[in-house]
Amino acid sequence: MEVLGITSFKGRNIYSHKPVMKMTIDITENNIYTKDIEGFNEKLLTAFPMLRKNTCGLGYEGGFLERLENGTYLGHVLEHVILDIQNTLGHNVKYGKTRLLKASQILALVQQQSFRKQKIEKSP
Repeated sequence: MEVLGITSFKGRNIYSHKPVMKMTIDITENNIYTKDIEGFNEKLLTAFPMLRKNTCGLGYEGGFLERLENGTYLGHVLEHVILDIQNTLGHNVKYGKTRLLKASQILALVQQQSFRKQKIEKSP
């Protein structure tokens, strides 16, 4: 997987009325279903346990877990991991979409982004 570009949109944009980040990725030969990668779902959920509660596009708690079990693409997983990391850091973000651009290997990941300023304190 290779990141081809990242763009941040701080206000209303063509993707959402909320601030978002658009990441373009080339998934090359990694365009396979999660269910076809032995042990992937279990390892992912061990590393990111809150993914079990994600609603995904299904609209109910556990929706993403259902998508994982049925098999979803790695780009879609990356979208949810990015949202999970932001929420773990205290940003209340939920929106994300993964769309095929060109060919069968170039994806656009668009996910809500928080531009809240963080105070960084110097250590003594």
